[in-house]
Amino acid sequence: LSHRDWNGDVVLRVNVEARGATQVLRLTVEQWPQRMPAALESLRTVLQSARLTLELDFPHQEPV
Repeated sequence: LSHRDWNGDVVLRVNVEARGATQVLRLTVEQWPQRMPAALESLRTVLQSARLTLELDFPHQEPV
């Protein structure tokens, strides 16, 4: 993360689940920076509990 003159590392866990032609990616934050700017600190509890699920559907294509 970076905000103005501050930056810090976030550790993410990515779980991938295959469902046929569909791939499901689940991103979970494992670790946030210890200190964040006030603008981001006020969102810490929201960010810590947020989860993202992304589904990708790849249609079957014949090799060229």
